[in-house]
Amino acid sequence: MRFAVEHATPGRIRIRTADRISLEESRSLRLAILGIEGVTDVRFYRNTGSIAVFFSGPPDRLTASLAALDGTAIPASKEYPDTKPDSPFLDAGEIKRRGLHPHFKRKMRTQILTEAFFDAVMPAPVQLLLHAVQLVRLEKM
Repeated sequence: MRFAVEHATPGRIRIRTADRISLEESRSLRLAILGIEGVTDVRFYRNTGSIAVFFSGPPDRLTASLAALDGTAIPASKEYPDTKPDSPFLDAGEIKRRGLHPHFKRKMRTQILTEAFFDAVMPAPVQLLLHAVQLVRLEKM
């Protein structure tokens, strides 16, 4: 599997794959990664296109195992049952439970204050145009 390490801390590594991963592919890839020795959990972040792998042991062994991994090779003992599995992507409750990093809170506060300033100072037609541009940009994300 081709990937780049985005961030690494003891016990957790975040990687970004070269290709986009669909929900079906993520399920099989999640099982394949969970089959690696020492891996305890795998989380997919659809918005950023990255994968967080929680593990115990040396990170060098994990990255070597990930590089040798074929996303289609699922261990037979870990196949999903007939029922539809839960999504490996984070849901809103999990994001809320983990909290937001202070850096991102500051960025959001700055953005909100800037937005409020422009709304107070700019005339209504300019505000409408600005919000229309923001909606278009948001739709493209």
